[in-house]
Amino acid sequence: MRKLLLSIGLLMTLALSAQQVLVDGVYYQLDADNGTAKVAPKSGYQYKGYVTIPATITYNGRQYVVSALMAGAFNGSIHLKSLTVPATLTEVEGPAFEGCDSLMSPVLNPTIFVKMPKLFGGKYVIPYRTSKIAAGAFDGCKFMTCVIMYQGITNIGARAFADCKCLTEIELPLSVAEIGEEAFDGTPLQRVIVKNPDMRMAANSFATGTANPATFVIPEGMDQSYFPQGSNFEFTARPQQAPAAPVVVVTSSSDDDEEEVAKPKLTEKEKKKIAAQKEKDKKKAAADKKKAAKKKAAAKKKAAAAKKKAAAAKKKR
Repeated sequence: MRKLLLSIGLLMTLALSAQQVLVDGVYYQLDADNGTAKVAPKSGYQYKGYVTIPATITYNGRQYVVSALMAGAFNGSIHLKSLTVPATLTEVEGPAFEGCDSLMSPVLNPTIFVKMPKLFGGKYVIPYRTSKIAAGAFDGCKFMTCVIMYQGITNIGARAFADCKCLTEIELPLSVAEIGEEAFDGTPLQRVIVKNPDMRMAANSFATGTANPATFVIPEGMDQSYFPQGSNFEFTARPQQAPAAPVVVVTSSSDDDEEEVAKPKLTEKEKKKIAAQKEKDKKKAAADKKKAAKKKAAAKKKAAAAKKKAAAAKKKR
């Protein structure tokens, strides 16, 4: 009996420490043990328009820091136009945007690149403060022809650049320590420059069975067994050591130049639509705040009246 009670207690503790709740129109999984919240998937639930994820949420009087997106968090949200994520977000646990084909702008914060709209085309410079490229970040960007990574990026997630049909060459900086499964699957890379000889990768990180095998430019002594069979190799001198910490190296002429290529171009109609929606959201937030204040005042007044009535009844007795 005691064991049964202990088991029930453990199950209740686990349920409380990983509770899924709806807060301000967004589903989260709460972890009571460390006070964090992850944006969670919800079957059949779709996000629409312009969504902002806050740095913290409050549930039942307790504050939680939003730290991650769970795999599939926004799957099926075909009308999601824009997503703003907080600086507290440090992890994307798996591809989270399947079917989100209406996204109009990149999703990112100062340290993690989360998602690029599939219709983006041309050259993209990943902001130089970025340290992680999330799982599925550029998956399906079939019109992107070039991506530039600065020193400082350490992790490239699973399927991060999968099915980028126009991407034929890429350079992975010395700081890149790990590449996830199928990171470049279905991408017809012809030349890949790898700077870190100790970079970890899955056996299927790069596409296999392509008609024209890729050429990998790698440091001398790097393990070749993880690269696709039939690949061509060129060798460079092995670096003395990998950097102890991410180093910012800016090779563009200015930050303005970077920003110019770092964002998909929007039409004037789309810009006006975004501006109008932001203004609408701002007015709605103000109205909601006013409504909440009015409701709070009414509740306070009602409570005071009830208290007064109870006191009068007590005095009468």
